[in-house]
Amino acid sequence: MSTHTGMAAVTDADKHRRDNWHGSPEVESVASKHADEGGEYHETTQRQDKAKHVAVKMLKGIVPALCGESWSGEDRSVRELTEPGYYPVGEGFMDHVENARVNETEGYVSQGESTWVLYHGSPADEFVFLIELWLNYAVDEGVISRDLADGLLSDAKSMKQGTDKTDQRIVELLAIDMQKGERSTPG
Repeated sequence: MSTHTGMAAVTDADKHRRDNWHGSPEVESVASKHADEGGEYHETTQRQDKAKHVAVKMLKGIVPALCGESWSGEDRSVRELTEPGYYPVGEGFMDHVENARVNETEGYVSQGESTWVLYHGSPADEFVFLIELWLNYAVDEGVISRDLADGLLSDAKSMKQGTDKTDQRIVELLAIDMQKGERSTPG
């Protein structure tokens, strides 16, 4: 395979690495960084990363995509991001192969530029229905027991109604509990 000036050769094995989304062997992932530094990818970190992934996959396209930077500010502004449609200019080539979202009011851009996407704001009944579908699927697949699913559904309802946790955070907490096979105390 030919190389371009200033770039390392990319082998066929590099093209298909799970942490390599556009073919460059220099792309770092959490797992490869831990491995390169001689550290371990701790079980707690694995659970948290998986929980974040599950939450985004579950809520994307269903729950409003809010501007994380605006939400985390002092006034907790609720600013919805646009649909993906912008390619920010980064250093090098192919830095942004996915469309970014924009907070048109304050100018923040997702995809690691100046904000992040926060999934939050679904009506309680729709959110509980989504969680119930997910938990029933997990029971049907043998991932969790019916008792655990019932407990997690109760936790989801109480967190949605009684806390200021975002929809995304609630799903993350439930996913962590599912992986551990036991309930944590909601709150």
